[in-house]
Amino acid sequence: MKAQKEMMGDMFEMSLASEGLTEETFKKQMKPQLMKQKFLASIEVDEKSIDEAVERSKKEIHARHILVEDEKTAKDLIKQIADGADFEKLSKEHSTEPQAAETGGDLGWVQQGMMVPPFENALYSMKKGDVSKEPVKSNFGYHIIEVLDIRDTEEPKEEEEIRAKAEEQLANVETEARLAELIKEAKVDTKDDAFKDAFKGMN
Repeated sequence: MKAQKEMMGDMFEMSLASEGLTEETFKKQMKPQLMKQKFLASIEVDEKSIDEAVERSKKEIHARHILVEDEKTAKDLIKQIADGADFEKLSKEHSTEPQAAETGGDLGWVQQGMMVPPFENALYSMKKGDVSKEPVKSNFGYHIIEVLDIRDTEEPKEEEEIRAKAEEQLANVETEARLAELIKEAKVDTKDDAFKDAFKGMN
């Protein structure tokens, strides 16, 4: 912030005032962002994970899912599906996803990088016709996934672009995981406005 003040001079105070901020509140808001930047700079992404993202980018998967709040419900629904229950009907009846009542949990064609990592990892380990044998946990809840079809990506991106994007995504995931762990250990209230931005887009 010192560098910003020196560079902007009197305009710095005016800019803060126009946003209804004081220097103290500005520092408070900047703290989590600076923490995140510091972590990002220190993260080294595993080359194997980037190679995996490149391979995944070559395929698109037509999938649907059921999202529920607890593991017990998810396991019960998996058993019902295994016993012959209709996946789409169960999704419309039980899924907490707002659109599921209309879509039956249909996600359309999913590409690499579109879903949160736990979901994507499970999805790309499945074959056409597979249904999750175990619930897939993410920050949204517990997913049951069905793979309806798999095809080659219709408009593949350049490998260089995929690698750069994958490295950025993986670094962000690792950074957010480390920040969450540190904040948990420090017993920081993540509902505090000063820290909520640090968790935007958390997977």
